[in-house]
Amino acid sequence: MKRFFFFAALALAVLFSAGAKADANFRMRVESGTSTGPGVVLTADGTSGFNSGTIPASSYSTISDQFIQYSGPITSQFNIQSTTGTSTPTLAAPGYYEALDLNNMTVNATGAGVLRLILEKDNLGSATPNGGLEFRSSVGGTFVAPAGSTVTFESYADDASGVPLLGLDKFPTGTLASVTGIGAGSPAKITQTFAADSPGNFGSTNSVGFTKSGGYSIYTVVTISFTGAGSISFDQTVGTAPAPGGLLLLASGVPVLALGWLRRRKTKNG
Repeated sequence: MKRFFFFAALALAVLFSAGAKADANFRMRVESGTSTGPGVVLTADGTSGFNSGTIPASSYSTISDQFIQYSGPITSQFNIQSTTGTSTPTLAAPGYYEALDLNNMTVNATGAGVLRLILEKDNLGSATPNGGLEFRSSVGGTFVAPAGSTVTFESYADDASGVPLLGLDKFPTGTLASVTGIGAGSPAKITQTFAADSPGNFGSTNSVGFTKSGGYSIYTVVTISFTGAGSISFDQTVGTAPAPGGLLLLASGVPVLALGWLRRRKTKNG
């Protein structure tokens, strides 16, 4: 009997720890190009690291399961002063149910090339009601680079809690596995593209409808294309929010008006 209770308790402990690990699936990938890097892949698991073998030195920190930060070069072509991913509830995001924030203080490029950043989190939903919602992305920043340089933000919300497969964690930078699963299934999607125009400031807030039925995921894919030496700084907040009141009125207005018409007709005939 004692052995039974021991193994039962052990099984519960394993299930609890496995669930806790799954709930903390908050990840970031930063890479040169859009295939196999080189780059880094980091999971928010409470660890940190430092590498003095690069100039400047590179470092990362994941002090909680809702915070990821990386600083340093990706290649000799790209240097990141600091890129930080934060998720609610650590992230204060007024107006959102649950959200991610991707902040880049400065990315410097010494020449033409492409830098891609991916931030993702699954198993969201505990702070978000089921039903019709708004999926919203708000972006702002400064982009100074030659003509033809662009930055594109592709943001996704997946009611099936699917996320791209970013590969194994990697630090310091090195060759990565190819990313698979971006846009798989039928996620809600927002695309925002900006050019590096003088004076270089950009920003917009865009939204689409999203229906939540259970756990869900959010991820954003940022692709920065430099045609020459330049720099970019930006902040993006992406998440779920209450549906606009106007949309709710539109959704409910017809039956309400019909009910009022029937009542007036009944009164008149009565």
